[in-house]
Amino acid sequence: MNLPSTLSHSPAAERNGHLILARLQQLLPAQGRALEIASGTGQHVALFGANLPGWTWQPSDLNADDFPSIRQWCAQTGATQVRPPCQLDVLAPSWPMVGEAFERLFDVIFCANMLHIAPWACCPALMQGAARHLAVGGRLITYGPYLERERPIAPSNLSFDCSLRERDASWGIRHLHEVVAQAELVGLRLSSRFEMPANNLLLVFERLSAVRAAGNPQWRQVPDFNESRPERIAKQGATPVSPWVRPKMTRYFSERPPLILHQRESVRLLRPVHF
Repeated sequence: MNLPSTLSHSPAAERNGHLILARLQQLLPAQGRALEIASGTGQHVALFGANLPGWTWQPSDLNADDFPSIRQWCAQTGATQVRPPCQLDVLAPSWPMVGEAFERLFDVIFCANMLHIAPWACCPALMQGAARHLAVGGRLITYGPYLERERPIAPSNLSFDCSLRERDASWGIRHLHEVVAQAELVGLRLSSRFEMPANNLLLVFERLSAVRAAGNPQWRQVPDFNESRPERIAKQGATPVSPWVRPKMTRYFSERPPLILHQRESVRLLRPVHF
């Protein structure tokens, strides 16, 4: 493949790009606003921008040296709905790290193949950043390998994990339950899990409620999770629970310990005392 001097190429992005795109076309509505974290070469955002015409994409990366490649890939694919890339450090307290803050919330935040080639601190930082910048009902979509407690580790993933840790002790394939736990702390719920080729997963986390955070004026009050669930169900007009199970449910929820609000840095987190 003969590429312009400014065009970087990732074989992995070339292999998985169309598979991820097909899943996004099934999941996403006709239009919206999306932020890509760790855009790298720009192959993904250029492909998505060209094939999801109703979506506006904001690419980002920590390394500004990748920006010419991102622009070139978008030009080659005709992705006119892709905005100029911005420099973003997931660990920074505000996004992006250079220039003006994002003026609107996003409907989707997409991040592929970052968590296993970054320190663990990037995982909670990604979740907290998504909580700040996703609209209520928005989705954080991640792609990559994960270790699952209930499933045997694929030999290829085990070998890959060892090679990552040899390169950098802070890297490695993450345990899915630990990633999900970090998401739940900031009100992100794992709503979908899709198995992808080469032992990868595409995960969809949904933003349940807005979080008050620095640099995000668009927020709503966190719902009162100390209110019993039967009361919330009644307010929402849901179908009544069968009388055969209602007493047991009411007793469970009345005895369930309350959720306590914690303040960590600038993000309000929800954490159950115990279950």
